[in-house]
Amino acid sequence: QVQANEYLEDSGIGTHVEDPAAGPTLATVSLMQPVQLTLQEAVDGKPKPTDLRDPEDCLKVLLEPRSLLVLEGASREKFAHGIRQARRVPLRDGAILRRGKDYRRISLTF
Repeated sequence: QVQANEYLEDSGIGTHVEDPAAGPTLATVSLMQPVQLTLQEAVDGKPKPTDLRDPEDCLKVLLEPRSLLVLEGASREKFAHGIRQARRVPLRDGAILRRGKDYRRISLTF
């Protein structure tokens, strides 16, 4: 089973933990343009409530075009992940990508 998501302009996906029924390992291939994914500690298999969550207490991961992200073990079970609605994506070289009207990213999750 494959899930495809399209992200345009500054769209994102809320912080979540995948349903355990999806299996012990998740793999996501990123296509087209980069984006920053965040990982935050989960509690009992769910994201911390928003009022208890520090938005800066997270691991930020740059998902570049043609990259593969694999979540399994602790990263799959003990952390929630999401993509913030943001217009700016910090790149490895220190530059900033501005997500404008022509921004498009596709993710394929297995």
